[in-house]
Amino acid sequence: MMRRRRDVLMGLLRMAVIGTAVLPLLSQTPAAVKPSFEVASVKPSAQAGNFIAPPAGPPDQNVPDGMGLRLQSLLEDRFQLKLHHETRELPLYTLTVAKDGLKMKAVDPPPRPVPGQAPPPPPPPPVRGPDGGPPANLTPPPGSVSIGPGMLTGGAMTVPQIVNAISQLLGRTVTDKTDLKGNFDVRLQFAPESAPGNPVGPGGLAGGPPVAPPGASDPTGPSIFTAIQEQLGLRLESTRGPVDVLVIESVQKPTEN
Repeated sequence: MMRRRRDVLMGLLRMAVIGTAVLPLLSQTPAAVKPSFEVASVKPSAQAGNFIAPPAGPPDQNVPDGMGLRLQSLLEDRFQLKLHHETRELPLYTLTVAKDGLKMKAVDPPPRPVPGQAPPPPPPPPVRGPDGGPPANLTPPPGSVSIGPGMLTGGAMTVPQIVNAISQLLGRTVTDKTDLKGNFDVRLQFAPESAPGNPVGPGGLAGGPPVAPPGASDPTGPSIFTAIQEQLGLRLESTRGPVDVLVIESVQKPTEN
């Protein structure tokens, strides 16, 4: 039974409708006040694509994330998803500034969205450089984040967003101990196999084969731990500590469209 529930959930996470950091919001907002989609179509995805995600949370953390709340309602209604929070002592990583100093570029924060104005188009996918090497357009526009096999790029990312992205890649909670503030451009390339939690790589949340464009990642490159230190000027240290986890009580195949 537990395996079946896990398989259903893994399939759920492969649906194109799922976005970043939706599940942690579940059960935090009363169902009676959650907005919902008027019409929603849920279809299985044959394979995972490159994971393109908006910033983790709205610009103003005091403003509810409307899309996230609608996705919560969708999961609860169509998948009958029920879960609760628990605190457990688990392995985790702490993130600090490396001894050689920070190597990320500090930039201005992205412009705040204007009510009623359409969001900017998604960034183009990484493409092979002119010499056949790594992608030439690695840094997305301000406010966007891209995670793929062996790569993480972001424009004007906040430290919480960086921590969240690294946590996704490693499949383990990362605690921020950097004391950094502000926004940073991030360009990170590493051997895909060194990131066991990569949502679009082998064994990741989305499952399936890597689908990065040619030249998007180097299978012989540095491990993600080395890359984070050498390319970002940050350091990961393994430890244990309290972690807020979500315990799935029940989940079913989605209802008919």
